[in-house]
Amino acid sequence: EGKDEQMSKLFLRWKKQLDEEMAAVLKPPKDRKLPKRLACQGYRMLLPNLDGKRPPRAVRWTRRCMRAIFNAKMREREAMHQPSLATAQVELAPPRFPEFVYAWYEPPRAAILSMDSVAKRKEIFTIADEDRWGLYYGVKALSRESAEAKLFWTLMDESHGEDYQAFFLYALS
Repeated sequence: EGKDEQMSKLFLRWKKQLDEEMAAVLKPPKDRKLPKRLACQGYRMLLPNLDGKRPPRAVRWTRRCMRAIFNAKMREREAMHQPSLATAQVELAPPRFPEFVYAWYEPPRAAILSMDSVAKRKEIFTIADEDRWGLYYGVKALSRESAEAKLFWTLMDESHGEDYQAFFLYALS
């Protein structure tokens, strides 16, 4: 009975320590501030720095780009689920939404190779980067008033994970 009592006291002491440690982890001190999450971090990490420049884009342009990207993403999903392609391709995961949006503005390889000067090539990539930032700022502004833009922003932000995107594309198709 002595051993059982000792084991019981040891267990209670261990449980108390564990409870205290868990409470410390779950409830951070009030003076310690948690870092803020950067919105659309996955997308913004792909973009080059424009030195604070915000390329202006019209609301109409932003809406057209969002809708075209949604349509392209749905077509990509449909193509990946075709039986004829499934056997020919290795099982690949579709690109994440921020990567897809970034790649959507990539200039066509044929257009780049047909340019004779490096300055022209650099200019076409600069325009693409400005369009990417223009979409980012346009969607951010529109998301306050438009459900469509809010959904696009949420997908770019990836705050709900890849399952959110998969469900959205499934529901749209």
